[in-house]
Amino acid sequence: MVTDMTHRQSHIAVLVSLLLMPFGLAHPVHDGEELGASVRYVPGSDIQAAVTIRPKESFDRVSVELGSNAVGGGRIVCELGAVVARQSYQCLVSGDVPDHDPGLVINVIGYTSSPEHDVGIARKSFTISNPNYDRAADQRRQRQLVDQSSRSTILRAPAKTEKVR
Repeated sequence: MVTDMTHRQSHIAVLVSLLLMPFGLAHPVHDGEELGASVRYVPGSDIQAAVTIRPKESFDRVSVELGSNAVGGGRIVCELGAVVARQSYQCLVSGDVPDHDPGLVINVIGYTSSPEHDVGIARKSFTISNPNYDRAADQRRQRQLVDQSSRSTILRAPAKTEKVR
């Protein structure tokens, strides 16, 4: 009986460790202020922005990514390695979003590793306004979607038929 109990306890311990493992490997995500990132809109046919990074601390690498709302999906547009504190870096970002989307999301992500942490992440997100966005048209489209989904189908009982012998 004791070996059976120990066997169960070992299964429970393994299960608990497997469930908690992702939390043990988790790393903090900082608010991104240490990246010193700023964005300036550049007029053009696509949505363009100049991203300036002037970090307050050094990073092993920094990436600038378009958000998932971009036409073609999210993707890395600039990747910088070994970013040094108080130096200035720039990246020109160009992307497009559908006309019903109010803006393009740009993410600046910094990665560091240290003896205390496996990986540290700093993230700063910006939204660049879509010049083709028409709020009134988007509201109409949203109302139409709601109207279509709220319409119910009327089910009618089948007509009564007489049995023929």
